[in-house]
Amino acid sequence: METPKGELSIETQKSITAKTQSMKFPKDLTRFLYWIFFKPISLYAWTRQIDPTLATVAQLFTRSSDRSTQGLKTLALFYILVMPWVLAVATGLVLSQLGTDVNWLRLIFTLSIVIALSLTFGIQFCIALLLPSSVTVALWSSQSFSPALGVFFSLMLGLAYGLGAGSARWGLIACLVYGVMLSLVLGPLTGLSIAAAFLVGYFRIIFYVVEAPLSWILATLAQTGDALKLWPFHPVVWDELIWFPLPGLDQHLLAIQRQNEIAARAAIHQVRESFRQGWALKRTNPVD
Repeated sequence: METPKGELSIETQKSITAKTQSMKFPKDLTRFLYWIFFKPISLYAWTRQIDPTLATVAQLFTRSSDRSTQGLKTLALFYILVMPWVLAVATGLVLSQLGTDVNWLRLIFTLSIVIALSLTFGIQFCIALLLPSSVTVALWSSQSFSPALGVFFSLMLGLAYGLGAGSARWGLIACLVYGVMLSLVLGPLTGLSIAAAFLVGYFRIIFYVVEAPLSWILATLAQTGDALKLWPFHPVVWDELIWFPLPGLDQHLLAIQRQNEIAARAAIHQVRESFRQGWALKRTNPVD
């Protein structure tokens, strides 16, 4: 569940290569993190272009000595080997300033184990889970387990698994099994709450609650405004992993088509290759 399953055309893959080959450390640290969470399919395609056998983080040390891989290698290892310690120590220091006792030995030992285990995962899954886990480890080192801590970790675990663009069935089954097991151990209310957080993360509902109204607002403005200028702000442009239909997406495409038929071809192509948003093309004319 760590490997995005989206299919990209040859033209799109070439575009991804052109964009990612320029990624350098440290100027593209923010950009790389954005690609982890919002363009995981494209980032996976870039990784496959570099080395089709590059399946785990550990292989970054052994199979990526070529110069073309240095950008990916340096950016990824910074977020895997450096940033977790920064987040964990910073969280621990904040807690200490607030008067909470932090078990630093437990923090160091636990985070070391978490980082070592993460090396067996895929790059995107590892980073997406490791960063929030470092904060969780710091919080756990200052207090006993709490339902709120479990909900937060479960939310981020679901988000990390969701980056694989797997099946909805897998997410639902995982949530069900997860919920039953936790309910038996922690009680029904706590177990189901933690399992529900996994589902919210897996289906990226935390992003959809913002993206859905934004899509509707942009579609409404596009009817009387410049639909093409509004298009770059549309969630389907900057988030390639959206599970649920975006309200008004089809109307926005029609508005672009009415105003600029040539530009509409690029927008339609983008939606055609998007994750689960192809429904919006049913109302458009086959201009491409």
